[in-house]
Amino acid sequence: RLTQPIEAFEKLGDTIQTQHGPLIHIDNGADVLAVGHLDWVYFNPKPKIKRQFENVRIENTPQLDDRLGVWVILDVMKAAGIKVDVLLCDSEEVGQSTSQYFNAAKNYNWLVEFDRAGSGAVMYDYETPEYCGMLEEVGYDVEVGSFTDICNLESLGVAGFNLGVGYHGQHTKKCFANLSETFDSFRKFQNLFDRYGSDRLEHVPSPPVTWWRSTP
Repeated sequence: RLTQPIEAFEKLGDTIQTQHGPLIHIDNGADVLAVGHLDWVYFNPKPKIKRQFENVRIENTPQLDDRLGVWVILDVMKAAGIKVDVLLCDSEEVGQSTSQYFNAAKNYNWLVEFDRAGSGAVMYDYETPEYCGMLEEVGYDVEVGSFTDICNLESLGVAGFNLGVGYHGQHTKKCFANLSETFDSFRKFQNLFDRYGSDRLEHVPSPPVTWWRSTP
């Protein structure tokens, strides 16, 4: 997943081509939508992978953001027996995520993305005290974030969580990850999914901002 070209992912689901790149939707008949982005700031075609005692460390691999998250939602979830629909996006790193073009054909219970450094969680405009409590009860520290693909999906009317996936130094050529931290976060997600995967977590989209100029 770290070295595949974006085009290689298009065969995995229904793909539409947008002015900002492809948007790939994989319908697995699930109620939770997992989101990730395929683009990067820098790319290393030969990731440096070191196997350590009870850990795998990936070094000097800037495309860990967000290819590590894509691996989690495509491969780790499947291996763990967790069924989700998947939305793979492009152009997130330039603030034009192709998630903006997604028109869901069905209702989802909630959204999840693994596009967060470290092991915390952010919710952007989806944040409420109730949803913070749900994350905290499974072990996540709730933090503050700026933007990722799920920020464009408020119109779906459900909550979204961006969870830490264990990379560090994102947007630099020295980006690295410890998979022990990745799997620690994933275990927290498993707990979250077990508790709330069948619950619809409602979200009221933020009203559009209207700007006006006062007259003297």
